[in-house]
This record gives sequence, structure tokens and C-alpha cells, in this order.
Amino acid sequence: MIDEFMSRFNMEEFAPTVNQSEPDARRMNLYSLVDFDYATSSDSVSNRVIGFADAVLNHDIKLQFEDTAWCAIAKCVGKLNKKEVSFNLKLTTEHRGQGMYKWVIKDAEGMIFDLEPTVDLHTAMISPENHEINFMALRRITEPANRKQIAAFAAHDCQVNPLAVFLALVYHGYLAIDGVDELQFVFGQVPGYRFEVKYFNRQSSNSGWLIHRITRLNDSQ
Repeated sequence: MIDEFMSRFNMEEFAPTVNQSEPDARRMNLYSLVDFDYATSSDSVSNRVIGFADAVLNHDIKLQFEDTAWCAIAKCVGKLNKKEVSFNLKLTTEHRGQGMYKWVIKDAEGMIFDLEPTVDLHTAMISPENHEINFMALRRITEPANRKQIAAFAAHDCQVNPLAVFLALVYHGYLAIDGVDELQFVFGQVPGYRFEVKYFNRQSSNSGWLIHRITRLNDSQ
């Protein structure tokens, strides 16, 4: 469970392969949480893992469920108008009073939420005289043959919010989630680094929830 990953990261538990009496036990415990194939994939990655462990130990970083610097990324599979689709949902924790928390949907990502028109934005328009005929064009642009171009008629500075599109599709019964095909967690608590965790189901001591990617951040990230 991801709670067990956090407990080992926080040094509340140690991997069976780690001798707690050794001087470098804490470092080895951190290394046990990294996918071995990733950690040994190149010299640059190995050095990044070492630098990451240095930052965790030097800053005594702890992970908590109620942190705001982590999120879950759920790769969902479902149906949009009965056609199979896939998309990602970003979930974060949110305080709900009296020391309790919950998961909330923070963002959505996928081509089905883009609403990108395929017509020339200069030709797709509501004419400047249309107000004189009670904006009759509004009915035309929402007809089945034209509705996929609807974003072309929005103001030029309008930003389509994928989460709002997701909520609207679900609300009106067009989109349904069948399940989560893949899940990973992204953590940003370590200064200068972002790391991603996913589940490895294999017959090995290096299995379960493991760090499969570490990204070194620059000052602007």
C-alpha cells in the first residue's frame, strides 16, 4: 500500500533487506524504494538517485497523507457516447474539517477534453449583423454537423478548461468511467526534485510501490 511506502520513506519502517544497525541504513532504506532497473539504467540516473537521497536525508523530508505537494494520476478507461476512451484525472487531498481529509479531482487531461476546432477561425464566425435577426446563427452552430466546431465561436482569449469539460460530460451522461487502468503518485516535497511512484507486481524484493522516475528541477520549476 502507498501508506507503507510513506512509512518506509519516513524511516518508520525498514526494508527486510536493510540492516538497521548499519551507519548507512537510512540511505539503503531509501534506495530500496527505487525501481532497480531505473536506478541502474545509466550513470546519470544513478547519480540523480544519489543526489535525491542526499536531499531527502539532509532536509529530513517526511511524507504525510495531508500534504499539498503530492497528487495521484489515474489513467482512466471509459466510454464517451458508448465509444471507448482513455484519459487522465489528477487527484489531490483536501481538508474536510475536524482533522479529516478526502481525495478531490483537481484536473483532467485527454484529447477528448481539448475541443479543438478543425475549421479556419477566420471563416468560423457569427456575423456582425446577426444580432439584427435575433442571433439565428446560434441554432446553426449547435446542430450535429457543426457542434464539434463550437470552440471556434468562443472569444479569442477563452481558455478551455479540461476539468470543466469532464464535469459537464459526466453531468449530462455522455461520459462514464469503467475503471482505472494505471495509477501513479507524483511527489514534490523534496527540495530540487520531483519523483513519481507506481506499482511493480513481480516476484522480487524490489517490488510493490517504487520510485520509477526522479526529475531534477531548476529554480523556475
